Amino acid sequence: MSSNDYREKNQVALKHLESSVSSIVEKTSQLRSQLDLTRQHLKQMEEAVESVKKQDGKPLETLRKLRTLEQDNRDLVGRLDQGRAMLDRLLSKIKFIEGKS
Repeated sequence: MSSNDYREKNQVALKHLESSVSSIVEKTSQLRSQLDLTRQHLKQMEEAVESVKKQDGKPLETLRKLRTLEQDNRDLVGRLDQGRAMLDRLLSKIKFIEGKS
């Protein structure tokens, strides 16, 4: 193999290597840009989550507590109604007893 043939092969190999490195550099640049965008989106999502947390702590837990309190309130209203009915019966009995006296 002559030195010219050797040089030509080296030049072809060098051009392929340069092309490969350029492609890798370009792809790396694209990936970095995508990574930056992803980080920005993640930061926005984290800020939104923090905003919801700051409003009331834990929204799902707060909603569960609210539902529990609503049920407790309905139960208490039922008990009050039962207590009123019992008082009405007791007052009726007292009036009946007083009427007999």
